[in-house]
Amino acid sequence: MVIPKKRRYRGALRQKIQVRWCNHTFPCRYSDLLTPATLIEAISRNPLTSSETFVKAILTPPNNLLATLHLHIPLHTQGIGAGDTVTLVTRHVKVYDPHGVQHFIAYREDDIILFFLAALQDISPIPLRPELVVCHEGLPLDPTSRFQDCNLPQEPPLHVRSRSHSDAHPLQEPVIPEPISKAGDSLADVLNTLPLADSSRVNLLKT
Repeated sequence: MVIPKKRRYRGALRQKIQVRWCNHTFPCRYSDLLTPATLIEAISRNPLTSSETFVKAILTPPNNLLATLHLHIPLHTQGIGAGDTVTLVTRHVKVYDPHGVQHFIAYREDDIILFFLAALQDISPIPLRPELVVCHEGLPLDPTSRFQDCNLPQEPPLHVRSRSHSDAHPLQEPVIPEPISKAGDSLADVLNTLPLADSSRVNLLKT
């Protein structure tokens, strides 16, 4: 009796993970050391995308868009294996400035609350007064706390107000801000940047 030999494959070449983004699906090489941060970095190098698109992007596990995969923990450790499909998304918060104007700001759950003030500085002509605070449902948030530690829902509405009026409703009519001196510390840029992928991991995308 002759027992036929099992056909062997090069597992490293056959193992891959599918990443869904908008109307695109990217097949990427999979390994036990692959992290979401490395995967996002690799996808941002694809001609169909740009690095700016994924500055605040995250990965969600299969069949659960409400969950978030930790950026720097290997997918294998988080229960994601070869053949799975994860989704690449960017979440936004609606931030109302002191003029009552609504802005959409992309964020990650490990961003601190001060990040929203810094981001608002770039898109809204508001003065950076020391008494400005970020509020949710009328309650001021600790500017040094991370979003994920503030017990907030995903993509919540936030209001930037004067500390003395943090429990008031946002202004409905534009107001003329009072001139302020340039003395004092300015808000630091607290944007989180993606860690660069190792040279051995950059070319993850299948061609």
